[in-house]
Amino acid sequence: MWPPSRRQLCLAFLLVCVLSALSFFLHIHQDSFPHGLRLSILCPDRRLVTPPVAIFCLPGTPVGPNTSSSCPQNSASLSGTWTIYPDGRFGNQMGQYATLLALAQLNGRRAFILPAMHAALAPVFRITLPVLAPEVDSRTPWRELQLHDWMSEEYADLRDPFLKLSGFPCSWTFFHHLREQIRREFTLHDHLREEAQSVLGQLRLGRTGDRQHLCGPAPWGLSAGYASALEGCGGRQRLPPAGHGLVPGTARSPGFCGYQQRHGVV
Repeated sequence: MWPPSRRQLCLAFLLVCVLSALSFFLHIHQDSFPHGLRLSILCPDRRLVTPPVAIFCLPGTPVGPNTSSSCPQNSASLSGTWTIYPDGRFGNQMGQYATLLALAQLNGRRAFILPAMHAALAPVFRITLPVLAPEVDSRTPWRELQLHDWMSEEYADLRDPFLKLSGFPCSWTFFHHLREQIRREFTLHDHLREEAQSVLGQLRLGRTGDRQHLCGPAPWGLSAGYASALEGCGGRQRLPPAGHGLVPGTARSPGFCGYQQRHGVV
């Protein structure tokens, strides 16, 4: 292997000088170039603007046919980011979830729930709204809106792209136009239905006597949200009869009441 000639050394030195000068020039004038210039050259199809929302799965969330989805299912035509502050007991959060879903669709906005609401509702129902990451929640310039208990006319024309709702809406007028969709959102997981049937089977009566309806008591915060979410939709969830002489009927889902009593959902 022969040593490089003087000409080759000079060319290499000039090349290093040119590259150093170019790097220094780009460093000095980097603010004059549009952000993401190099990305647009290397990846022309990549979106340079990061959306102001982030989806994540909560730790320990099971993946299966009975789990709720944390993937966004919103139309591409929707814009903005709306959420609602989860407050109150289980039934209150059911009403807040349904109200957020209805108002966001009514105004053409994307709806996201906070992790606390997902942790409360997802173990029981097959909810589908995606979850907003806490860091995104803290960075978003929210406008906060305290909701009335009823559906006010101005709620049909809310122009804010980043809106955080709050309050305890308890009127079915918020989402009566989405009855079937709300009912699907509050579908019990299969394993809870099976557990309810197992409990009802142990309470089976004989063939003698009149048929009875089984319903567990619920505190106001629970019953108000559950009723507004399901009664306003035209009916509650029905479980099939567990045995002769015992018919759950349509009073209130016994499976849900049983889950409430055993797991302390109040």
